Amino acid sequence: MNYLGMEYIKDEMTYSHLNENNFITEFNAETDKYLSKYEDRQNLEMIYKKYKDCFMDNSEKFINNLRINLHFFKSLDEIGFKKEVERVSLKYHFKQIDDMSSYKNCLYMAVLDEYKQIYVGKCVNGLKNRMRKHWNAKIIPNRQIWSGGFEYSRIKYDNFKLFDTTRLYVCNDIESIIIENQNEANDMRLEHDNTFGYNYYECMSDLDKAERIVINNMKCAFSLSDRVALTTYDYYEELSKKYELSKENLLIKHYIKLDEYKPIERNKEVLESIQREMERKKRKD
Repeated sequence: MNYLGMEYIKDEMTYSHLNENNFITEFNAETDKYLSKYEDRQNLEMIYKKYKDCFMDNSEKFINNLRINLHFFKSLDEIGFKKEVERVSLKYHFKQIDDMSSYKNCLYMAVLDEYKQIYVGKCVNGLKNRMRKHWNAKIIPNRQIWSGGFEYSRIKYDNFKLFDTTRLYVCNDIESIIIENQNEANDMRLEHDNTFGYNYYECMSDLDKAERIVINNMKCAFSLSDRVALTTYDYYEELSKKYELSKENLLIKHYIKLDEYKPIERNKEVLESIQREMERKKRKD
């Protein structure tokens, strides 16, 4: 059988949609696997006990985090979501595809219509292999919680399965994204951590730059980006007032923008190290 160019055998699929029971089963299995590496190693009994107690005591909270997310997605405005998909696809030159087999070195936008969520990522090699990694990914228990908060953590795109992605878009026009958004993209008041590592903008590859541009300018409510919390987080109230926008219309860059009067100071040593690495790669190529 074939879906978006992905061949699969139905009987061999563990499950093809996100649902609570399967999530719980996989979560518990991966928790046991995660803990087992501490169980039999010399002098690690205390570490094992610490992690076991932590995960077992909080297991229901991790599961409830899934419920909070699903309830939040259900509450979102469907018309607003469809407008956001259209806005992002037009602004950043995405086109909808039915078969991902022939795409590589591109940006992709996965649309989950049932959940009113969008995920944007980059594909360095084959898109088909990249999406397979998403859909076959296992839950990583200690990465399910955003900054320790169950009530505002966002579940991961990797928690979703094959048929949850109902539409797939691709952008090959990386240069246009960078040129059209150069000033905004190189705003040094934006944090550089998490999704994009500690690379400074000018040291990124063009594909990394384009990914950063698109993600930063997506609406928080509809984006599955790991960079932001659910808009149930209290901080969004402050941002709504500051930018005079509803929580639904806040962009990710609003969320991560620092005090505009205190721009980030560059770490000279880190920057020089990145530049040396970029030069080394260029020589190697």
